[in-house]
Amino acid sequence: LEERARPPSPSSGTGAPAAAGADGLRLRDVEAAAAEAGISRQFVALAVAEMTAAARGGAQAAPPKELAQWQDVVATILLGSTGRSVAASRTVPAAPRRVLQAVGRVLRAPPFSLSLRDAPGRHPLDGGVLVFDLPELGGTRQSYPWTYTRYGVRARQLQVTLRPLPHDPNACEVQLHVDIRQGLRANVIATSALTGFFTGGGGAAGLFVAVEKFALAGAALGLPALGAAVVAGGVSLAVLRASYRREIRKTVAEMESALAAVMASIRTDEIFE
Repeated sequence: LEERARPPSPSSGTGAPAAAGADGLRLRDVEAAAAEAGISRQFVALAVAEMTAAARGGAQAAPPKELAQWQDVVATILLGSTGRSVAASRTVPAAPRRVLQAVGRVLRAPPFSLSLRDAPGRHPLDGGVLVFDLPELGGTRQSYPWTYTRYGVRARQLQVTLRPLPHDPNACEVQLHVDIRQGLRANVIATSALTGFFTGGGGAAGLFVAVEKFALAGAALGLPALGAAVVAGGVSLAVLRASYRREIRKTVAEMESALAAVMASIRTDEIFE
């Protein structure tokens, strides 16, 4: 993969600079900076490949920046939140290596059942990140601890970082983090449908149908059509935002439950050692 994604080398004997990105940075400098920051070479190679394809007008070019910004604005208006990640952390009174072992043992076992996807960058005890895949809801009777994380904010991966405390060698901060940007669009569509924003269709057409129905209902009750539509739209927006805030709180609670299980495992080991 790294061989395929390696950027073109400088022209021999001409003194020409190496290939550069859209902002004028040389790809060699980008790779060096990423390596110093502890980013895995595989991820750097993928990024270089995407940059090269975009520069050549290939099919892998990134979508227009304006479109991504427009989607982000719509999500902010409908969901009422600018947050694009959810995190929970806790300081565990145990040596970092012991905490790491407990994290791997507890989170990979039922009921959490996380599967390790990768550990890019440095070792987790040296600032690296553990990336886990969240399990899907199965047909077993066992309780599912990721309902709102997986199907509420629609996160598919969970990242774990450990931060040893310099002033206390027998304490370690553990943080669980999920990126919710990929689930924004699906979350907006799904929750909007439940609150009546896109009744009868999707996108602007569904919104028009919903407003029209609210207007007709208001006219039947003797209320001004426009006023009825505005009030109904405002109520739906408030319900949508309240529902999303609840999903965020529940997601934090699920991650805190996982952290509590890690601490309980460490305390149990201390008792029965």
